[in-house]
Amino acid sequence: EGAIILAYHSVASDCDKKWIDPSNHTPIDIFEKQMMFLARKRNVISLDSLIVYINEKKTIPRGTVIITFDDGYLDNLTNAAPVLKKYNLPATVYLTTGYIERQENQWVDQLYSCFNERTKSRLVLPEINDDEMGLSDPASTWHAYSRVVKHLIECSHEQRTVMLDSIKKQLVPACTPPKLTMNWDDVRNLVSNNRNVELGSHTSEHIDISRIDKNVFMSEMRVSTEAIERETGKKAVHFS
Repeated sequence: EGAIILAYHSVASDCDKKWIDPSNHTPIDIFEKQMMFLARKRNVISLDSLIVYINEKKTIPRGTVIITFDDGYLDNLTNAAPVLKKYNLPATVYLTTGYIERQENQWVDQLYSCFNERTKSRLVLPEINDDEMGLSDPASTWHAYSRVVKHLIECSHEQRTVMLDSIKKQLVPACTPPKLTMNWDDVRNLVSNNRNVELGSHTSEHIDISRIDKNVFMSEMRVSTEAIERETGKKAVHFS
């Protein structure tokens, strides 16, 4: 009983997935199989429809599912949207508007790219510990990467930028990642060509709202929602 809300992130191609943290990525073929299943076997509705059920105290049909995407990956437009349209499925895309304004890849993918494409294996981050982090084998590398992710989740955008710059200088990645985040033209293209896709707010700087005071949180919400309405003409009703 009730509704299940699915939280997707990236639906990247084989050539782009190497730049994206694996926990944020669903392969295209798997995504399409899942959408085909949902279209045939489940009651897929929009978030707006779910709220109507809740506000009117109606029983939510068994097998109800809502599809969402966090962050604003470019592949939501290029890969996910055509599949959603093919099966006539509604979805909500939550935007981290600061990253879209700057056309900047998500911080976790910047970090993953540095680790994945590194040409050096020496990493010292005093913010985490004073010892050198071992990157000599896959297990130790993943352990170090996970520690850095855990630390950066709790940081501001400015703190992340400083640490990511330090990591990039130390690991010297061999390649520069492609564009992975939508810009505003991409967002407008997404909503204008996909009537079943609505936009929501995912803050401006993708910060951990459980660790900030109310004023900073309200600012994140205001900046994000105002940017969405200014750039698309659509109000963001939902927040993730």
